[in-house]
Amino acid sequence: MSTKPKVQLPTRKIVSENEVVDKNEQVTSFIMEGDKRPETRKKVKPTLFTLTEEEKDFVENTAKRTGATKTNVIRAALKTLAKLDDNDLLMLLGEISLRSPGRWN
Repeated sequence: MSTKPKVQLPTRKIVSENEVVDKNEQVTSFIMEGDKRPETRKKVKPTLFTLTEEEKDFVENTAKRTGATKTNVIRAALKTLAKLDDNDLLMLLGEISLRSPGRWN
């Protein structure tokens, strides 16, 4: 005669109705947080501008070397320009306008 080992069933915790409601509210809140749409990103607009062949090559080579997109290379350059004080920015713009062919002013 073999005896089977006794299996002990887990005991259920008896909870009050308030605890059940609170748990349901937590679950509902968690689900609602997950359902939220991500914040909308800033709108982007295609922009056309001219660059010299050297400038274009620089953007393309920097993008290839870093794995960034050409757009992000330009954005990084813009962030760097934004850090310049007005005097340095005006000096840089003066240098560029002297040597860069482009459209008529």
